[in-house]
Amino acid sequence: MSLLRSTRHILLTRNVRATPWRRMAGIPFQNDLTPMDDDLFGLLDFKHYKPVDEGHSEVDTVFHDPESLSDVLPVGGDVLTSVDDNILTSVDDDFGLSAFSFYTPAAGVINEKGMHSEYPQMAALPDEGSALHISPQKESMSLPQLEATCKAEEPVAFISRMSDPYVNLALEDYIYNNMPLKPSLKTPGITNCNRLLFYTNTPCVVIGKNQNPYKEANLPLLRSLGIPFVRRKSGGGTVVHDQGNVNYSFMTTKEQFDRHQFGSVIVKEVNVAKGEGAPKFPVKLNARGDIVNAVSGEKISGSAYKLSKGRSYHHGTMLLESNLDVLRQLLRRDPAQLGVVKSASVDSVSSPVMNLGMDADLFIDQVIYGFQQEYGPAQVVEIVSEEQLPPKVLEEAQNLKSWEWKFGSSPKFTHTFTNTTHSFDITFEVSRGYLDAFHVTPHGGVTIKEMDMWFKYLKQVVGDDAKQLRYGGSEVAGYILEDTVSDWIGLSIDGTL
Repeated sequence: MSLLRSTRHILLTRNVRATPWRRMAGIPFQNDLTPMDDDLFGLLDFKHYKPVDEGHSEVDTVFHDPESLSDVLPVGGDVLTSVDDNILTSVDDDFGLSAFSFYTPAAGVINEKGMHSEYPQMAALPDEGSALHISPQKESMSLPQLEATCKAEEPVAFISRMSDPYVNLALEDYIYNNMPLKPSLKTPGITNCNRLLFYTNTPCVVIGKNQNPYKEANLPLLRSLGIPFVRRKSGGGTVVHDQGNVNYSFMTTKEQFDRHQFGSVIVKEVNVAKGEGAPKFPVKLNARGDIVNAVSGEKISGSAYKLSKGRSYHHGTMLLESNLDVLRQLLRRDPAQLGVVKSASVDSVSSPVMNLGMDADLFIDQVIYGFQQEYGPAQVVEIVSEEQLPPKVLEEAQNLKSWEWKFGSSPKFTHTFTNTTHSFDITFEVSRGYLDAFHVTPHGGVTIKEMDMWFKYLKQVVGDDAKQLRYGGSEVAGYILEDTVSDWIGLSIDGTL
C-alpha cells in the first residue's frame, strides 16, 4: 500500500495544447443547441479522433452543411443520399469528419504513456509558496488482487486506463456493489470504505437511466460516425465523452451521501494546482452541485447520482480539453428531420459550458490527494487491461450493450414525422422499445387508399399480438412498400434502412 506524502511537488506532465476559452451554449450537457461562432466548429482540429483501424467501415464522405443535416437526412420525404453499410454519405468532406475514429471495444492495455506502474520523474521544486502535490504511486493488480481490493475495508482509489465506455461503466457498477458499507472492528483506525474511480472513454454519448435516446441524441449522425450511445444506471441528463475529459465517481454510504461534499473536494484541489498543466481559471460549486468557472459561471462538470442498497455514488464528467464544437453536433436535433418525440422521460438541462484546460493526469493526482486528505490513507490502483477484470464486469458490459437496456428501458413515447413530399404525418407509439401502434394523417396529397397499400404490411405486423416489432429504422422501413417513404422513415428514425 502506498500513500500520498504531505510534501507537495509538481508532477511532470506532457505539454498541454492551449485551448481557446469561448462561451459555448449547452455543450455537451443538453440537446437544445444553436449555431455559435464563425469557426465553423473547428472539425479539422479534432485531434482526439484517429483514423479507423483496418477491418472497420470508414466514412468516405459526410454531411455537407454542419448547421443542417439536410445533406444527410431527407427533408420532407426527399431521400437525398445513398447508404452503404448503414453509413450516411454526401458529396464532400468539407469538415474533416472522415478522420473520426470508429468506436471499438477495448481489447487490452490502454496507456498513453506506454507504462504500467512506472510514472514520470518529478520536476524540480518550484518557487516557495506554490501549492503543489506529489504524484501518488499506483499499483497494477492481478485479477484475484483486484477482486480482493474491491472488497477491502479501507478507502481505495482506482484509475482505469481502459477506454471502452461499456467496460468502464460496468467496472464502476462492480466497485460500487462490492464496496463494504463500513469497516469491521478488525481494522482499527479505518473509519470508512469509500471509493474513487477515474476513467476516460472513447467518443460516445451517455444518456441518463430514465432518458430517451431518440429525444436526446442525433442517432443518425452517431450511427454514421460509428459512435455509440450508452445508457448509464444513474439519473441526470445527457453528456458526451471523449478523450479530452476525465470522468470521476465518488462512492460512499447512503447515510453519508451529500451531493455537494465531494464536489467541494474537487474544487479545492483544482484551485490549488500549480505549474505546467494547471487550470486556466478558478472554479467553484454552484447551488445545483455543478462545478463552474468561478468568474463567468460556465459549467465545467455536471453530476449525476445513484442511491441503492445502503450505498451512494456521485459521478461527473470533467471537461478538460474536449472539442466542444464537434461534440455539439452529436446532440443537435432538428425536429423537422428527426421528428418530434413526446415522452415522460427526463429531459436534459441546457447550460453554457467550457473546458478547464487542465492536464488530465494532474487533475487525477490532485483529486486523489484531496480524497486521501479527506478520508485517510488509501490504496491507488491502476487498471490497464480487461484481463485484470472479474468476469462479472465483462458480463455487465454486455448487458449495457444489449438492446433491452439501451432501447427497451426508455419510457413510453410517441415519435411523429411530417412528410412534405406526400403531405402526411405519421406517429409511432412505442413502449419498452417495441412499436405498439402507428397513425397516418394525410393532408390532401396521396389518397387514403394509396397510403393503406403502402402501410398494409406494417399494419399487419403491429396488429399481430403474437409478434413484437422492435422500433428502429430498418425494422419499421422493411414493412413499408413505397420505397421513398420506406427510406425516409428508416433514415429519419435512426439512420438505417
